[in-house]
Amino acid sequence: MAKSFTPLAAVLSTLATGVALQTAVATRRLGRHWATVVGPQISAHTAPERITHGVLHLRVDHPIWSHQLSFLKETLIQKSNAFWAAPMISDVRFKIGPLPPPEPEPQAAPAPPPEAPPEVQLYLERLLTAISDAALKKTILRTMIRHSQFRSPEYPAPAHPS
Repeated sequence: MAKSFTPLAAVLSTLATGVALQTAVATRRLGRHWATVVGPQISAHTAPERITHGVLHLRVDHPIWSHQLSFLKETLIQKSNAFWAAPMISDVRFKIGPLPPPEPEPQAAPAPPPEAPPEVQLYLERLLTAISDAALKKTILRTMIRHSQFRSPEYPAPAHPS
């Protein structure tokens, strides 16, 4: 029985891809928490671009900020490593250019529609008595309740036959 071996290039490629993915995720995570890590004043003028071989590459919006931050490299390294709770960053490099737009805040899920008043619920259920499929009846009832919520006093629901 012949043994099959995976070529070293394939193994190294897989490892490199994994490392690249990990650093991309780490950079994105640091970016989401950047204002907390360095404070609002510095974060307003900087953004993490990438992390490569322990070097944090920061985008800086103005040369004056780049010059000022060069004096704070050790502080930036300490704060970044404190965020990771590990010595992940050993150096910081600055690149002057426009900052990326801020990430939008995640939006909350819409609130479920309120329940229909009991008399509306009973009326709609009576309309659906001819439907024997319970799942279909429930779906139609839910749709009709949502629709009835958008009725205004000027356009009331049609009168039901008694």
